[in-house]
Amino acid sequence: QGLAFRSINMLSALVKQGGMLDLEIDFSFMEVYNDELYDLLDGSKRLPKQRSAEEHVVPAGLTRRPCRADQMERVHEWLREGAATRTVGKTVFNPRSSRSHGIVLLHLRWGTGIEKKTASRLLSTKTTRSSAGAETRIYLVDLAGSERAGLYAMDQEQLKEGEAINLSLSALGRVVGALATGKSKHVPYRDSALTWLLKDAITGTSARVCMVAAVHPNHAQESSSTLRYAKQYSSLQTASGTKVPNLTAEVRQQQRKVDNLKAVFLKLMEGDEFGVAWTVESLSGNVQASRSARELVDAHPYLTWTAAHQSKWA
Repeated sequence: QGLAFRSINMLSALVKQGGMLDLEIDFSFMEVYNDELYDLLDGSKRLPKQRSAEEHVVPAGLTRRPCRADQMERVHEWLREGAATRTVGKTVFNPRSSRSHGIVLLHLRWGTGIEKKTASRLLSTKTTRSSAGAETRIYLVDLAGSERAGLYAMDQEQLKEGEAINLSLSALGRVVGALATGKSKHVPYRDSALTWLLKDAITGTSARVCMVAAVHPNHAQESSSTLRYAKQYSSLQTASGTKVPNLTAEVRQQQRKVDNLKAVFLKLMEGDEFGVAWTVESLSGNVQASRSARELVDAHPYLTWTAAHQSKWA
């Protein structure tokens, strides 16, 4: 079995071990061929590089097949179905060479019906029940290997495919390199369909990336190039790990600012030094000025009593 099948088996075992019977899974299978997206579960339908209505990067019109935690064996059938539709071809070194990048996307949802407290107008809060619960996604990506021009291709079409594969791998390398250094102001996610699709997988909240590199002792040059490419991902993990303490400290600092602002707001709601409390009416301007307001304005060296003041004071 390949890595995708083993990953599904391990996920199924973890679900059963943890007793997550409410886990819901949506399965999608795509390929990036010549820098275009195709849905392998819908007759290789071409997908637009456009987000669906979801918050995350999910192509519009992508097929999502649902299954429950006790139906994980169905995912194996869908994997075989998508793999049979994927674009392959015979090259000099491989009779079934992948001519595209394959992406399996698993949407996992659990814990529906969680209570959430949300703020309403001013200080009051209300409790609602969320139907979404918690959610995460797992990306299983089979990257096509880079190809040396004129060495692997057997015709012009394969030469074009190899060029598209190399360009997308280079774009992914630039994205990872920009994130690993942490010095780039711009990360080129839109340089290719592959990097656009994998944006959340690389930089999403609590994202984790693991790369398995295939090497062969009889192909030293290709193996060396593959290992150099994979090394960028370890740099990405190291750079991300060093940023976590800094981000945590910044979050604590921002939380303290929020707490201080809440304390000031509560004090103002109770009333300021002039005894005027902040209410909905006072904030919207429906409060009449007191009789001493004219005296206070006249006594101030920089304030002037206007007609607007007079209309409120009268």
